[in-house]
Amino acid sequence: MRDNPALRSASAVAHTACGLATLSRAALVGLAERDAGLGYRIARNALSALGDQIRSTNQKIRFFADANLFG
Repeated sequence: MRDNPALRSASAVAHTACGLATLSRAALVGLAERDAGLGYRIARNALSALGDQIRSTNQKIRFFADANLFG
């Protein structure tokens, strides 16, 4: 894992009332070490979301490239 926290960022907007929890890197690593199955599921879901974001970004790039909006 990367050790530079400046390289990570996230933002979110809640459209309804909700609760929010945080989990430090150390706590996440400890959790994954204690329960490998849970660690796997967390990693799988995070990577799935990342894949979705990459596919969405690729579609946007193709749209703008096809529309010749890059100049």
